[in-house]
Amino acid sequence: MNNFLKVLKPDNSPNFYGKLDDFFSSKDQLATFISSLQRFGMQQRSIGGCSEASIKSCILALAETKLSLLHKECYLVPRGGNLTFEIGYLGLVSLAYKTGLCDLIVAHPVYKGETFEVIDGTETRVIHKPDISVDRSDSNIIGVWGKIELSNGKTMVGVLSKSQLDSHKNNYSGGHAWKTSYVEMAKKTLIRKLIKTAPKSLSFIGVSEAVKEAAPEVVSYNSEKAQSNPLGWD
Repeated sequence: MNNFLKVLKPDNSPNFYGKLDDFFSSKDQLATFISSLQRFGMQQRSIGGCSEASIKSCILALAETKLSLLHKECYLVPRGGNLTFEIGYLGLVSLAYKTGLCDLIVAHPVYKGETFEVIDGTETRVIHKPDISVDRSDSNIIGVWGKIELSNGKTMVGVLSKSQLDSHKNNYSGGHAWKTSYVEMAKKTLIRKLIKTAPKSLSFIGVSEAVKEAAPEVVSYNSEKAQSNPLGWD
């Protein structure tokens, strides 16, 4: 039995549907959401064996955040019989923008051979001159830097070295996502750390360090399926 499809049947989960309904302004919006999830559940059969409780939790998170699986803002990842909802770098940025407290959020990897300098003092300045001629593979990354420009005019700047990124990877994740999407994970780690030091109304969106990192390759679409799946929230 595909548990993912099972919980999407109203007769099987009336209380769950009552909670889900709170996130939509009309029955038509809820019906569209459920329909898209049903197609997703048929495409990604590996998630059907996860526990019903974990599946319901992930669906509620999708409905509440309105993050897009299609655009890789978030991922549904099976782990040990449970389905987990994971926010990616793009999702973290999207949630930060939704607070209305940020005007700009960017993060960039730095590679060996590029000009890179950090000037710290009363203000932190980063000088980075990207060079497309250097080796831009993951093994050539020396760090990542980023900034958040707040709507109050202040700018938050952060830098993490390769050794700091690898330490985070080893301490807080199983490492699989870092093997397949190192740059995305590095950028998310940096922005998440910046968010934690931001005003409280922004910092609440930070994800706990204890949460396992997302494995982006779990969710994939070919172009035909993507066109039929409205989970992109377009």
